[in-house]
Amino acid sequence: MNDNLCVSMLKLAIKEAKSTAGIQKIAQVCNRDGSTGELSYKIIEIIGRGTFGFVSKIETAAGSVYALKTVYENNKYNNRELDILLKIDHPNIIRLHSYFFSHATVEGHYLYMCFEYIHTSFQDFVIDKARDVCLVKHLYRQAVEGLNYLHLKGICHRDIKPSNLLVDQNMNLKICDFGSAKLLRRNESNNHYICTRYYRSPENLMGHARYSTKVDIWALATVFCEFRTDFPIFKGKNTIDVLEKIFEKIKVSQKLLKKYGYKRRYLEKRIEPTTNFNEYLMGHFHDKPLVDVLVSSLEIDPKRRIDTEAILQRKMLE
Repeated sequence: MNDNLCVSMLKLAIKEAKSTAGIQKIAQVCNRDGSTGELSYKIIEIIGRGTFGFVSKIETAAGSVYALKTVYENNKYNNRELDILLKIDHPNIIRLHSYFFSHATVEGHYLYMCFEYIHTSFQDFVIDKARDVCLVKHLYRQAVEGLNYLHLKGICHRDIKPSNLLVDQNMNLKICDFGSAKLLRRNESNNHYICTRYYRSPENLMGHARYSTKVDIWALATVFCEFRTDFPIFKGKNTIDVLEKIFEKIKVSQKLLKKYGYKRRYLEKRIEPTTNFNEYLMGHFHDKPLVDVLVSSLEIDPKRRIDTEAILQRKMLE
């Protein structure tokens, strides 16, 4: 589908959502258990926007509050995000309540997905809460539990970042936004331009298309490092710059770079770490078992990178 058309249709939907905020609406919905029903609601405010969708906070006639995600999609295709959401159910993954459609154009339609509402994202939480290491471990384990559930099903989230980890008032963490998620198949080529740049794995940055769910492991570790450093540890202006930031902290062999087929002009540029990465993380966390897991998660070679099941076996998360 034409991306420009998608963006234009979403702009129209956002404009309509703003103009009808506070007005009661009624929609015939499909519930996740396969039953149908009626949803009477009003839009309170728009709380999030992306390239291909936006999220509104809504209140039902009964007084319940939900998050309503709106996306525009082609009539020819099923929505991969919806397909995945209907197949998963885990306490550390945002729960889909119901969904419905509305006609928009000859080519496409709007899909509305209604989720449980959680006010605080990990991004807000890092700013607002004390950075206690025990709390870091508590939240980290929950995130790994959620990813482990997905990875055992062959599902890769592909966009783990602070704003996609929600934390409720009871410190329960839930992974959200499955717009980039995909069921990965062995030896299948996939789009390597995934995940927000600062959290993108080295293999993705180097253009490797046959990656695994290990890209989520890398992204999650970078997010939790940020919990103590206050900024992305591999913050760069572009792909090359992010790779340089990684190689300044983690030693990488030229053999490994060649294995993942990166550009020769970059292979000729040797970058040596300017600091001991373990010591760098210890200076922020002061917890060796946790640092060991983070270092194992930030292994440049995905084949040597730890997986979710191995992380959950570590005593430091008990």
